[in-house]
Amino acid sequence: MRFIPLLSIVLPAATGKLPAPASFTRSWQSRCLWGCRPACRWFQAAKLTGIRQTSRDGDKVIVPDPDAPPLWARFYEIGTNRPIFSGRDGVVKYDVSQIEHERRNGYAWYGGWGAEVLAEWPRWKKKHGL
Repeated sequence: MRFIPLLSIVLPAATGKLPAPASFTRSWQSRCLWGCRPACRWFQAAKLTGIRQTSRDGDKVIVPDPDAPPLWARFYEIGTNRPIFSGRDGVVKYDVSQIEHERRNGYAWYGGWGAEVLAEWPRWKKKHGL
């Protein structure tokens, strides 16, 4: 059975569409700020802290870790911003451990996709006097 994409906010595709703030120029400033400010706020609100993805006996698992860098889920439920996951059946799950082993381990459900955007944004705002 083929995987059915979830109707959702999708990362890392979103980070590929949002220009890194450091690449903005003055001429871009007014045109980009309307979209980048809310996008950066969303990345801040959607980051997952206090957890780490690790491997145990060949299986990806999420474990508590207060010192872990932030993660972002690949898919977020529209309207709630809850991370969502799905196996080949296309049924939404809210915990990656609830999907079959093959899908859990053969797909990047979590990543550091928003880190660069959030790291660059404060520097860019300061540089341009915002």
